[in-house]
Parts: sequence; C-alpha cells; structure tokens
Amino acid sequence: MKISGAIAAPWFKLGETTTEHWQAMLRDNKAPWGELASPNLIITIPDSVMQQIKDPIAVMKLWETIIQGEMELAQLPQPFYRAQRLVLDEHMCAGAMHSGYPIMIHHSPSQRMISADVIADPRKLLTPSKGGANWGFFHELGHNMQNYDLVFDGTTEVSCNFFSLYMFDRLMGGRDGAHEGVSNEATMRLTKRYYDNGARYEDWVQEPFLGLIMFRQLQEAFGWETFKAFFRSYHEAALASPELRDMTQPEKRDMFVINFSKAAKRNLVPFFMKWGIPASGYAAGQVGDLKTWMPYNFPPAN
Repeated sequence: MKISGAIAAPWFKLGETTTEHWQAMLRDNKAPWGELASPNLIITIPDSVMQQIKDPIAVMKLWETIIQGEMELAQLPQPFYRAQRLVLDEHMCAGAMHSGYPIMIHHSPSQRMISADVIADPRKLLTPSKGGANWGFFHELGHNMQNYDLVFDGTTEVSCNFFSLYMFDRLMGGRDGAHEGVSNEATMRLTKRYYDNGARYEDWVQEPFLGLIMFRQLQEAFGWETFKAFFRSYHEAALASPELRDMTQPEKRDMFVINFSKAAKRNLVPFFMKWGIPASGYAAGQVGDLKTWMPYNFPPAN
C-alpha cells in the first residue's frame, strides 16, 4: 500500500514518549486528531484538547489506575487482551456516551457532559460532578467489564454502575457528589415510592437507580471483596460449565442469589424477595443452611 500526502498525527505512548517529545509534536502539529496510549487504554481526541495537555504522563497514569481498578473489581486478568478505547465525537449514534469498542463520548456543556474538558485533566477527572463526565466514563467502562452471565432482566444499566461506585470509593474516597441518583434524598424517595406502590419486580426493572439501591445495601454490608469473590465464581463456573450461558431469566436470578449468598456467607433469599426479586424454592434450598440476613430498618419505617 502506498500513501501520499499524509500528515503524522501526535501519538503518545506511556513509558516510551517523553513529555518533551509530546510538546514538540503539539507545537508542529497539522493533524486534526491524535492519540494517547497506555497498556490498557487509548484515547482519541481532537487537537484542541491535545493542546491543553501539558503532562501526558500524569493523564495516562491516572487512566491506567482507573482501568486497572475496574478490571480488579471485575476480576479480569491484567493486562486486558487489547486496550480499551475512548473516542470523543460530535455525532453520536446513541445517548451522551455509549460503551463498546470504542467507547464513544459526546461533548455537550448544556447537558453537563463536558467530556473534552475532563477527559485529559486529572484535576477535573477526580472532581465529583453529580453524574457528569467522570461518572459517565466509569459507567461506560463498567458496561465493557460486565459479565453477562450474571446480568438478569433489569440490571444491564445497574450492574455497570458497580464500577462507577467502586471508582468513586477508590479514587475519591467516597461517593459525595458522585451522582444525584445515589444521593440520600434520591435513595429515600425512590425506596419509599417503591414500597408504597407494592414493591413489584416489574417496577424495579424500570428504574436503574432504584435497582442500584439494593446492590448498594449488599456492598455496604459485605464490602467490595465479596463482590470480587462473587465475580470470580462466575468466571470459574463459565470455564467449568459453558452451558450455563444458556440459562433462562429465572435461572439467572436464582444463580445470582445463590452465588452472592455463598460469597457473603449469608442466606439472601429473603432479602431479594423483600425487594420483589423472584427466587425459586431451588435457590432457597441451595442456601438454606446459611444464616439469614436483612438490613436494619428495611423497608424504612420513617
């Protein structure tokens, strides 16, 4: 293949490209786009964003910490078989961001999705934004980390947020300002409305932040290490029994309850049933020898 008239685009690789070389590339750049790469991530950004990056090493080291953190929660072997990709784009096919290869990211100040301003600025990336760009980055990466063997109806847009919460906990020391949907006010409002309306599964599946409350209760009670053990159990089961991927939705729910109960060493069938999540007699029998667990003051009486 012969190419003529091409323009070299700036390309930074963590561990190889020096800051001085990066600055020289930007100074002489004529290309509209460029990329920053690390072992687990490649970011494709326009020149206007690249010109603002004075310390690409700090930017990509932070992103490596983020990717490695999400992979650690998912219990995926590192490094991944290929780097994740983030691409800023003005023309999205779905939503403000969407997962996949690459993850596509829209820049829209009117929607607080100030992605271009945040993606390569460690200070802003580590600032809680009440559901802004950093939550969105963690959320879409979480979709890429999801194990669909354990994702049952109503949890596709819920279990990806395990990774958002994990990154706020591990990067920022807590969830204050992480997203309005996990605020105390939203938690009490969603929970009270749900139980006032009869706690029906068909309502639960319609509201991702309501669904996340249930899993937040499990995380607060049993910790992230229990989630890691739970995720590992699915990796091990898939290797031992590939046919498990053909489970029906009721079977997926049962398997979730059984596996999490075993990881937590508590019988969680009554807890899931209280939330309106159906579980079979088979699931109850599998964990019947474990001590039953239920959060205090749940459903909330106040």
